[in-house]
Amino acid sequence: MIPLVLPSGLLVRRAGPADAAALRSLVTRSDVMSRYSRFHGAVSRLPSSYLHLLVDRPASEHDALVVEVEGQLVAFGDLGPVPGEEGVVEVGILVESPYRRQGVARLLLDELATRADVRGMRVLRAVVLHEHVPEVKPLLGDRPVLRSWTDQTAHGFDLALRPL
Repeated sequence: MIPLVLPSGLLVRRAGPADAAALRSLVTRSDVMSRYSRFHGAVSRLPSSYLHLLVDRPASEHDALVVEVEGQLVAFGDLGPVPGEEGVVEVGILVESPYRRQGVARLLLDELATRADVRGMRVLRAVVLHEHVPEVKPLLGDRPVLRSWTDQTAHGFDLALRPL
């Protein structure tokens, strides 16, 4: 249940308008590969249109969670509807380098999947760069893969939010 304080001292909560500057800072200070793997392109700053989705939309339209430690954002994850695909939401997660491999991405993914399921969504879509598939596949958990596909740079997974 969000907000949630983990034993490590990390706080997980819903993003809001007061987080705009901190989200910009998180993306700007993240390493190039982290930004590239999250946005699938050379992004040096958080686009304002995307920032608006993260902090100004109700969860029913675009759900975003942040993770902070000692008042500084160190990760975020969000769900947005896939245009033209009823009941399908796409997930995206960015975790700052020092906080990787501590379960933060899995926690965000699981919480966002639960929130999507509660809202009646059926499919969770994750699109990752090919080189990150080995580290991302375990994060997907035991959710049934309904469909997977590849293109030149990425691998996509459509996961069932409820058992088949």
